[in-house]
Amino acid sequence: MNSIVGDLTDATGNFKVLLFEIFNDTQNDNLLINHDLNGKPHLKLYLLDSNNNILIFEMDVPETLNTLEAKSFAEVEDNKKEMFWFSGLAEPLSVKEIPTSETSIAEVSGNTNTSISPTALNEFSTWTNPTTYYTSFYVGSDYTQCYSLPYLSYKHVNVSSSDSTWIAQFKIAEHTKVGNYTYYGNNVFEYKNVKIAFGSGDYSTMIRTFQQGRVYDTTSGLKKTGDNISANLIKKTISKVPYGSTINDVIGYINTATSVVGDVRLGSTGVNLSGSPVSAAGEKLTSKYKLEECTDHSGQTDNGHYFTYHVVLNYEGNGSSKSTTGNLQLKFDVWNAETYTTTPISKDFSLSYTAKP
Repeated sequence: MNSIVGDLTDATGNFKVLLFEIFNDTQNDNLLINHDLNGKPHLKLYLLDSNNNILIFEMDVPETLNTLEAKSFAEVEDNKKEMFWFSGLAEPLSVKEIPTSETSIAEVSGNTNTSISPTALNEFSTWTNPTTYYTSFYVGSDYTQCYSLPYLSYKHVNVSSSDSTWIAQFKIAEHTKVGNYTYYGNNVFEYKNVKIAFGSGDYSTMIRTFQQGRVYDTTSGLKKTGDNISANLIKKTISKVPYGSTINDVIGYINTATSVVGDVRLGSTGVNLSGSPVSAAGEKLTSKYKLEECTDHSGQTDNGHYFTYHVVLNYEGNGSSKSTTGNLQLKFDVWNAETYTTTPISKDFSLSYTAKP
């Protein structure tokens, strides 16, 4: 539809502009007070004053604006100023967490090709969050429902003298329903401060890392392959390669690792880990990045948001093989933009493997 939404501020500071929309179309629209304008071009201006009163103006489009065409303006990916202008104002009808089942990813994302492997050694395994986040609310005649399910695909291999790569991919299955319409990528649930880190066991050292993804920078827009992003770069060095380590030791490597903020490139050839044997490495996205759009949707793959982290390991031992255990740590915050609440999530995965020359 021919709709143009502006990102406006009140120069006097008296009002917050919740919505400014020029609706140059004859389709039906969700009008709150002036229903006589339905099916006609109109302008909406919704303001919030300092006493939390909402001032609603719905009127004919002024003559000076009635020739504007939406196709003449740039599309903004994060268009919450349109779909969710009422965030924090509309009382949710329901806020709940729906228990996750084996079919949840397909149901929430609409992608029926999703498969789950039983093991992460040499093939991908999938962990899903125990619950799907859900909220619903009415704004005027529109009944809006938001579903969002974060999940992780990961794989590790036995560590040898040649490059051995472990990989973890943070993904999202989500959609928003407004009446009979389904949207991807505009959801009240967002994921921030995503951290992925690996710890290695006996006779293993990490030599290089790299990352891929599509994430949204709240200061400048979408970041994708070829773009630089800032992250907390996590690394733990030890005096010698371990022998006889336990899973608690490996988790300890991750939890006691140091980090520095640096820039890395999505889809780059890698960052070398120099120095003593490295027993843990990872990245935590800085707070300006968020992920919310369904990773795979509308018949495509990786066209939404995701973050992938790889670490390359080498064998470093006395020439003998050793069965050992590594660890994968995932942390992220769930932000509900409708209720202004944050839920931290943390999960550790044990990775059994063999280190061999």
